[in-house]
Amino acid sequence: MWVLLRFILLCLFFTLARSTWYSSEHRICDPTGTSWIPYSGFKINRQYVVKDLKPPMLHFVSLSHCHQGELDYERLTRTGRETDIEWDKPICMFTSDKLKKLYNTQTNDKSLDDKNDKNDKNDKNANIRLVTDVPHKPHSIDLSHLKPSRVQKRSKLKQGFNEFLRKISSKLRFIEYTDDSLVTNLQNLSPLSYKGFGTGDLDDLKCYKLARRKKYAKREMMIYAPYTWVGGIFECQVSQEAKEHYLKSLQDSRDFIKPFDFRCEGNNSRPLFPLIADDVTNQWIEKERGFTFSQRIPYLYSPGLLDFRYGKPAKALGLKSDTIIFDDHSTHQKSQDALPYDKWTLELEVNEDYHYEANDIDLLTDAVTQSTNLIHHFLKSEHRYSPWEWDIPELIGPDQDSLLYLEQKFFSILGKMKDKKLGSKMVMHLQEHWDNLTLSTEQFRYNGK
Repeated sequence: MWVLLRFILLCLFFTLARSTWYSSEHRICDPTGTSWIPYSGFKINRQYVVKDLKPPMLHFVSLSHCHQGELDYERLTRTGRETDIEWDKPICMFTSDKLKKLYNTQTNDKSLDDKNDKNDKNDKNANIRLVTDVPHKPHSIDLSHLKPSRVQKRSKLKQGFNEFLRKISSKLRFIEYTDDSLVTNLQNLSPLSYKGFGTGDLDDLKCYKLARRKKYAKREMMIYAPYTWVGGIFECQVSQEAKEHYLKSLQDSRDFIKPFDFRCEGNNSRPLFPLIADDVTNQWIEKERGFTFSQRIPYLYSPGLLDFRYGKPAKALGLKSDTIIFDDHSTHQKSQDALPYDKWTLELEVNEDYHYEANDIDLLTDAVTQSTNLIHHFLKSEHRYSPWEWDIPELIGPDQDSLLYLEQKFFSILGKMKDKKLGSKMVMHLQEHWDNLTLSTEQFRYNGK
């Protein structure tokens, strides 16, 4: 019955959308350029930026919203190499109309004039981006034990990053940035003004909370096979009083943005969509000004009801293990880890406050061990990053055997592989241990679900 209903809806959508087939979608919304249905929903990507092919590489996570193939708005959050999404914090942003208002206000500031503005304005895909910096990075390093030359090198890196901020701030993609120990020299950037905002504008302030399933909440790995059900996205219902207090703090502050710190509880959150793992092999590189390059790696997305991948397990690709590198890792034929169409919210706790039995911890530990061994096996012929891919840990001396270091090297190699099927097979083998993982059951209820 459901298959028939979806087929009818698909035919109806075919009739309504055929006039849009020949219009190109934004690449974030359709990385491969092959989708014949304009995408609407959320996309989460990892983004790596390198300036002048010199270290350090800058790491970001983006939350983007697409509507009918067009990019509505996007929020960039700077992270460290060892950091996944900040799963414990809501992500708040103004909608595109609000961003345009910020842009129109800021373009009158002479300090942001740039000879390339005209070219940027003519780019129909140019969108305003918001960036926030993680206040306390897990890879922060104590400089007291370093030699003077190392301290001087780190200071130069910080100065280079500040210069990078100044340059990209003059483009159409405006930045809201929070000041911390890594970014202190921002005098040449004028803060965005919220003086013209009133309480009537607060309806456009949206806050979202991302949550993983129980078996992924303790997992540090960011690699998932395509179409794996990872978690969900919730909208946090924030009171008008809290929004007004937040707006006032923005108006009174000279920081680029102040964090909106609150807890998104189950009774004030609304489930929106499940989050499905995207295909990491569909990554691409964008050239910015000069020799600045940005690499985008698809991470998660929200599927629509007409998406035929909706509800399929990680083995939906149907690839066979016919490469020698996988001889020691057999592939199970069918995964039972499919996404339930109408009950996906029952398994998700908006703040990932799950209870783990002792057996759950043992199973998770075993899955992590198997995944790490497989990554080591895949990377045995590779020993280091290219110089332009270095981050602070590579410059000062990291633990290069850590799982997240290996994972990032895996992404680096994956982007250079010509055989996409080989990369897809590797990702699927990593996922199979987790597909078969069954932990103790918990259920959660939300208003309207």
